[in-house]
Amino acid sequence: MKLSLSKVLADNFTKEQRIALAPLIRSPQIKNEFAQRCIDRIIERTNSGIDKRGDSFVGYSSAYKKSRQFAIYGKSSQVDLKLTGAMQASIGLLSTDNTSVTIGIDGGLEEDKARGHIKGANYLPVRDFWGLPEEDQAAILKDVVSIQNAEESLSVLQELVGAVNLSVILEGGAVTQTTALSLSNAVLAILSELED
Repeated sequence: MKLSLSKVLADNFTKEQRIALAPLIRSPQIKNEFAQRCIDRIIERTNSGIDKRGDSFVGYSSAYKKSRQFAIYGKSSQVDLKLTGAMQASIGLLSTDNTSVTIGIDGGLEEDKARGHIKGANYLPVRDFWGLPEEDQAAILKDVVSIQNAEESLSVLQELVGAVNLSVILEGGAVTQTTALSLSNAVLAILSELED
């Protein structure tokens, strides 16, 4: 599944935000974190028994509930598409490009299992867990960007503290009033950004 950060940005952010964030969505760190959080959200929702449209999964058949496999794996009536956990564990980031990420299951038995749930196969009803509404993607992108901004602000704050410590050494142990005032203003500016 290809997820376009540029589309999410265009559809869910203000013009000012789009201008400010456009360079960030090209960052490998932002794209990787966005992809992982999207995967986590799909898995979390699936484990709650909810499909990509927000509907509950079709329940287990009474025959399956009476089966030996059901008992061996300690299943409950909550449909979560997790028998061994291997299918969900195999979901990962397959590739990135300029402003998008592709997540999926890279071939094999686990991909076949997923396809069987998504489309319905043999004895399986359709339980389409594969997708993420754009509003969820937008919330994830906002969170990822705010964390990135907080980390950058913390880095700036650490540099300022280092500069003040250097100033103390250079001035024989006394911080001048001007240096202390500029630090206070810088700290207030960073803290106000973190609250947003």
